[in-house]
Amino acid sequence: MRNRARITLPTVAPTAVTQLSVKGVTKSYGTRTILDQVSFTVRPGDKAAVIGENGAGKSTLLRLLAAAERPDTGEITVSFPGGTGHLAQTLDRGFLERIATTILEVDRDERTVRRYGDGWAGYRAAKAAARRAAEQRYADWAEEVARMEELLEAAGRRLATTGRDPKQGFGKHRRSSEAKLGGQVRSVRERLAQLRRNPVATPPAPLRFTPALSAAEGPAREALAEFDGVRVGERLRLDGFLAIAPGQRLLVTGENGAGKTTLLRVLAGDLEPDAGSARRPDRIGYLPQELPAHSTRLPLLAAFAAGRPGPPDEYGEQLLALGLFREEDLYVPAAALSVGQRRRLQIARLVTRPADLLVLDEPTNHIALDLVEDLQTALAAYPGAVVAVSHDRGFRAGFAGERLELHEGRRR
Repeated sequence: MRNRARITLPTVAPTAVTQLSVKGVTKSYGTRTILDQVSFTVRPGDKAAVIGENGAGKSTLLRLLAAAERPDTGEITVSFPGGTGHLAQTLDRGFLERIATTILEVDRDERTVRRYGDGWAGYRAAKAAARRAAEQRYADWAEEVARMEELLEAAGRRLATTGRDPKQGFGKHRRSSEAKLGGQVRSVRERLAQLRRNPVATPPAPLRFTPALSAAEGPAREALAEFDGVRVGERLRLDGFLAIAPGQRLLVTGENGAGKTTLLRVLAGDLEPDAGSARRPDRIGYLPQELPAHSTRLPLLAAFAAGRPGPPDEYGEQLLALGLFREEDLYVPAAALSVGQRRRLQIARLVTRPADLLVLDEPTNHIALDLVEDLQTALAAYPGAVVAVSHDRGFRAGFAGERLELHEGRRR
């Protein structure tokens, strides 16, 4: 029987030693196990970053550490004299690279947590080395299986021809050769059976965002979209003319509340202006900043295929080919997905529909760091126009194009 769950919180002792330890912790929701027998420690002075694929259990782990939830089994000890706070999801690669000394990776496949030292650079190096070693182990196993199969086939052919060739001899000599060959066959069969009983798993393919973003076909215009004198209440007053050319890149910047999201909603056609004129292309891909307040109860695959002709199953291969989800995710209700997975669903729908203009409001929100890099690569290869807002410093630094700065709803 597993140990009962226990959470130890700090006592009122000003000299308490800073400590965070997790021992044998398991956490499930219904029949779905998120974390299984997880153990790790964070030493005094460590600055640990929790990372992992969307849906792996990062938020679950943080809620457990903050005592916002209780584990099913295991023990969590959190002892910080200054107290413990919990801030729900804020992600920035630059912050992680500068601050984190320890990386805690939540592994979705094995439902565990792995600890890496030497910050982000150390984590990337260790992961690359581990993957190379796993690939080599699999290659060695597959090579030996192929060699045993080849030996078995060759021995079988030799046995089949035994006795037909006079050069093989007669009587006792021939029986000795047959026995020797039969022994070799048995030995090869036993080794092959052993290899197959103890296979080396293929290293799981990392989830990758590899869409073929495409622009809609049709005659090119000098201006793809045009906006003149656009106003939306007190939130946005875009005096003058704004044109978006085919293939243009535009990054909208400004402090919080400057009107960036309002402008993007107008560009995307999600919001009509109170005054001024707006002309947009027929095909626009829009990624809003926030997820819908209420998620559909449809399974993931049905939610992805919504609005398309034919049954949802026809679109399974297309969704899986993006590398954003695994096959076991396809029939999970969208409402039961993590925040990051629901963001992936939005991105999947976005990139599989032709568009001349992509309007992206904080596109890196809620997605894993490796997918941020893949998103940037995909956007760089996209031939259509892109208008984006992002607080991610790495995304902004890698975004080649013009800047439009807003201040209190106006252009600067």
